[in-house]
Amino acid sequence: MDYLISIAIGILIGIFPSHFLFEKLFPSDKPEKNRLQILIPFLLDIIKGLFIVFLAKHLLNFDFLNIMLSLIVGTLFHSVFQEFKFQIREGQTVALAGLFLFIPIIVLIWIIIWLISFAYKRNKEFSLTSATVLTGLLGVTSSRIFNNEYWYSNPLAHSNNEFKILIGILFTLILTSQIDKIKAYYFKDKSKG
Repeated sequence: MDYLISIAIGILIGIFPSHFLFEKLFPSDKPEKNRLQILIPFLLDIIKGLFIVFLAKHLLNFDFLNIMLSLIVGTLFHSVFQEFKFQIREGQTVALAGLFLFIPIIVLIWIIIWLISFAYKRNKEFSLTSATVLTGLLGVTSSRIFNNEYWYSNPLAHSNNEFKILIGILFTLILTSQIDKIKAYYFKDKSKG
């Protein structure tokens, strides 16, 4: 029964068309986006991720598997089903905001790698890809370290394999939600040559 509740939380919050409602309530007269039009959808994604984990934590007895299942499903539905139709969009903000509530060290590592990558290449697509791939790999290969109360992980996974598998799924999902940006960055030079 808990699994069904986890999935329902992820679907209902993930599919909520926050960007669509924002665009309908505050239509843009100008084709270029101002800072407010970028900031509010970003904040809505953060709220979505936090709300998924908050509900899952408090309704499902602080169980790692149930919380991660809600977050994975919520990220999937946010990334794939927008405006109640199939439309790919980025899901890293929702996923990282949710992770921040129960594995903050993973989010901190993602931010550090993003900053280093951005300082190196000055390209957001490269930074997003680098941070997602490297943090996902680190989470999978170092599950024994991160699945530990000393890193303020709350709740802990029942086993390191559970941590490894679920973190791997979540970061793979984040990476696939960025596929258009990855293609645009990594294959633009090949199409010119």
